[in-house]
Amino acid sequence: MNRGAIFGFLRRWYGRACLCVGPCFLVVSLGSGIYTTLFLHSSVATNGKVVGVRPVNDDSITYAPVFTFTADDGSAYTVSSNVSSNPPVFEPGQQVKVLYEKGSPTNAKIASFGQLWMFSLIFGISGAAATALGYLLLRYERRRNPQFKLFPFSTPTANTQNVRASLLGGPKVDSFEVPRDRDTGREVDL
Repeated sequence: MNRGAIFGFLRRWYGRACLCVGPCFLVVSLGSGIYTTLFLHSSVATNGKVVGVRPVNDDSITYAPVFTFTADDGSAYTVSSNVSSNPPVFEPGQQVKVLYEKGSPTNAKIASFGQLWMFSLIFGISGAAATALGYLLLRYERRRNPQFKLFPFSTPTANTQNVRASLLGGPKVDSFEVPRDRDTGREVDL
């Protein structure tokens, strides 16, 4: 197998994978955005204070802010954010605005763009980029090979092949006979 064939194979499958994953990421981003919007409309705002940062060890160490606030019922709550960064965005002792749900004060978030929208933003940008890249790769393949199929294991039906042949300038027809009525010899309307 030559190098061009290997690159072509990888390009086609990478394009298909991007067209599968990209829209899924866009749906996740949309769902997260809707959830955040609903959270913003149903939440209560109060003042809070960052009391520390918690190291989060995924692939590399990032830091999530730990903050405390007092809810409307007078109870104090300490919550660790689920969004982390390196370097830490918040410092201990920093005053922050906190949003929380009345029925569930432990579901609180710091009211900042990164804390509220980062998940949606990352999935949205990744999904849009993957979808666009997949589209461009498969469009490139289609230009190189007009017979290229998005789903390689599907077989076109006979009608699809006839329509495709007529649209792409299929076999030339030298003569065309007009159907005539047997009894009268007149042309028949089709």
